[in-house]
Amino acid sequence: MVKFGERMATEAVPQWAAAYVSYPRLTAVLYDFDAKFQGAPQPPTLAQRQAFERELLEAIEDELGRADEHFIAVLGELEARCLQLRAHAALSTPVEAASKRASFAGSSA
Repeated sequence: MVKFGERMATEAVPQWAAAYVSYPRLTAVLYDFDAKFQGAPQPPTLAQRQAFERELLEAIEDELGRADEHFIAVLGELEARCLQLRAHAALSTPVEAASKRASFAGSSA
């Protein structure tokens, strides 16, 4: 079975790679915490667990923030393109619009 991180890397859209959540970064935070207390005589203290939670949440917020910024930018581009297409369609006469639809339908067949 392919690990999630490996599958994500192979299925990533190259143009969006910089906006993806960094799975390795998040797993590193988890593994670092686990490694600190692996075989330790005492479990982590409350303060240590809280520090870990803060570090993990900050990493998650950073990653999601970057992905969200990218999504908002792409959405803005799509909305702008939609407005352009609507404006262009509004300027077309009914005959031109029908001709363009027929031309488009013929080219996609």
